Amino acid sequence: MGITLLLFTLLGAGIPGSNEYFSAGEALRQGKYADALKGFSVCAAEVGPLRPYARAQMAACRAGAGDARGALEDYEAVLREFPEGPWVKMIQAELAEIYSRTGDSANAAKWYEAVLERRFRSWWLQRLEWTASERFAANPATASRGYAFFRQALEDPAYRGRRYDAAEMLSKSSDVNDLWLAADALVRFGAIKTAAPVVEALAPQAMLSPDARARWLYLEGRVLLGQKNGDEGRALLLRVVQEYKGSVWAAKSLYQLFRNAKAEEVDAVLGRLLAEYPGSEEAGDALWWRAEQFREKEEHTSATVEYLRLATLFPSHEKAADALLIAGDLLRERQKPAEALDTFQRLVTQYPNARGRSEAAYWSGRLEEKSV
Repeated sequence: MGITLLLFTLLGAGIPGSNEYFSAGEALRQGKYADALKGFSVCAAEVGPLRPYARAQMAACRAGAGDARGALEDYEAVLREFPEGPWVKMIQAELAEIYSRTGDSANAAKWYEAVLERRFRSWWLQRLEWTASERFAANPATASRGYAFFRQALEDPAYRGRRYDAAEMLSKSSDVNDLWLAADALVRFGAIKTAAPVVEALAPQAMLSPDARARWLYLEGRVLLGQKNGDEGRALLLRVVQEYKGSVWAAKSLYQLFRNAKAEEVDAVLGRLLAEYPGSEEAGDALWWRAEQFREKEEHTSATVEYLRLATLFPSHEKAADALLIAGDLLRERQKPAEALDTFQRLVTQYPNARGRSEAAYWSGRLEEKSV
């Protein structure tokens, strides 16, 4: 990050928030954390290239002032909002250091690994790699090399923000396998207008095998739903559920039927998904979605039930630890300290590397103190 900031120093006159940034930086070096935080906050409010750096420095101010928990929350928030850029490795290193200092060796190890294992590519090199691959894809002699890059980009966290672009590039490939990948991704991203012609082009492939047929019917059903042809879309998805029972496409179709069910049908469809595909990702996703819907409507009792059901039935689900953290918060806010304590302790014990473990440990300690 030092070279980048040197350039900002030389050229920063025209960069939004640059004056506040460097004044705050001087205050931070002098240990004037409150003044520094105020300056970086002003800079972070400006839309420009300094914004993620200012946000990261706000976390540094909290860390310097002794607010380790606040610093951790701020640093992780920056990574969620700005997942790619020169600041990422610096923030990961700071997270590792703070977790280490606070005795959370599991989370410290996670962030040290993230810093050390990730292959570093500067932003300009990533941009060049992308541009070169576009050129390769446009040339029949090198097209295979270009499309190989975009297949990788769909799965590479370094290109998280450009996965839609990668899928759109794959939709131009002459390789049928690339078209399937593009259609799957575009439908998943909700890019129905772009997905529709790709799915249509795959129609002849649907006759080649039962799996291809189920996959195509599922994608066409998703497209119809996205085009507001609800009855037709649901009919195709139901057909997949009935004719291809036990397949991944049937599970996906049933999940979409759940998401698009009428209010009086939701519980029945959810029950069927849990019964017929008890270990599937879709069943866990459905419980998460259901819990989130209840929370959005401020039906906190029902939301808590669904979050806890997700964590109990699907302990390996990517949202299981988050579900316990949210459930614990809801129970705490509803003045149920014993249940909240149990929930937070489950997270701390079962998910030592979870992002929310430090927060759960904090509230566990607070609740234990109050119970004495």
